[in-house]
Amino acid sequence: MQDTIVFLVAESNAFISLRKKTYHMRSISILLLAIFLLSDDICHAQPSQADIKGWLLTPKFSIDTEASAVVLCERTDVEIYIENDRYRISKKVHQTIKIFKKDAFNLANLHFQFHKDGYANCRFTVAGAAYNLEGGDVKETSIPGDDLYKTKLSNDYVELSTAIPGVKEGCVIDFTYNLSTPFYYALPAWAIQEKYPKLKSEYSIAYPRQAEFAPVLQSQFTPREFKNEEEAVGSPEKFGHLSSTKGFSFGNYSAYWVRKDVPGIQNEPLVWNMRKYLERMEFQLLKFMSKEALFMSSWKKYSYDVWKGELATDVRRPNKFLSDTVSSLVQNDTAQLSMAKKIYSYVRANFDDESHSVAQLTRKGNGYTGIK
Repeated sequence: MQDTIVFLVAESNAFISLRKKTYHMRSISILLLAIFLLSDDICHAQPSQADIKGWLLTPKFSIDTEASAVVLCERTDVEIYIENDRYRISKKVHQTIKIFKKDAFNLANLHFQFHKDGYANCRFTVAGAAYNLEGGDVKETSIPGDDLYKTKLSNDYVELSTAIPGVKEGCVIDFTYNLSTPFYYALPAWAIQEKYPKLKSEYSIAYPRQAEFAPVLQSQFTPREFKNEEEAVGSPEKFGHLSSTKGFSFGNYSAYWVRKDVPGIQNEPLVWNMRKYLERMEFQLLKFMSKEALFMSSWKKYSYDVWKGELATDVRRPNKFLSDTVSSLVQNDTAQLSMAKKIYSYVRANFDDESHSVAQLTRKGNGYTGIK
């Protein structure tokens, strides 16, 4: 897992040196208590100067005293709504992070990846700033309004990127991005647990009555039900949830979750895929009734739609990756099982999965580099 925040905007097309000082522990406890009292609703809006200054004066957090960075709070708000007789989905993300060490500076580099179709029909804004203490006062350094760069990653994907300036050891960064795209029947997942520890992570969704979805949770905790957000946030419970028929827009359902004190996770040498162990929540769309049709009315229809979709088209498209090598491996062989075994043995002997992702393979030793 890299430090740089990369947001793969999947939902847009069916598919972010601690100074050495001595502190009195009682003073630290009082300071942290004051910060939490000030910050219950901080993810809803811009942090106050008092909150920021309190965070800047905090030398470490008990959740992980050696962490290079701590996510102070994050909130994701998702809404499915109608505009000009078409369904769209909006996603607003607000995140505040305390950076302690240089190896976490890349958290200030923000990259947003879009499929070309989603990008062509999206509305996107991002704003952020770094905060530092200078002479006892809080200094703010913001992202310039036009500081957003577009890069073509491939024929199908583009990337927008920017960086929060003024990042130093001990600073606090705060950023928000807003994204609106046509709704392609995919809901963004909630990445509860990531590399760095989190003091608070919130997720809310508002959706029309025509939709029905099921949250798929991967966690050791079971959310406790609360009557409202304030009660859930103020409770000592690690995981809270509430749902109602009153959403952000008229006639919408809504749901809200909050998870507190989430530890960071590090790669383990004997674990091939850490993603399977991360705490997260995905949302399986069960059905969606629109004017055109009932989406996912059956597994047969869903399988047909997926196979005829763009992803399947990309999979079926011929490519020349390792074509010469494969030809030499399977020459004079007509048995499918035998050919598959030869190709499998070759890949196992010659490639390393350095990133724990099937999308990145590197040739062992010197010479040819595979998929990157």
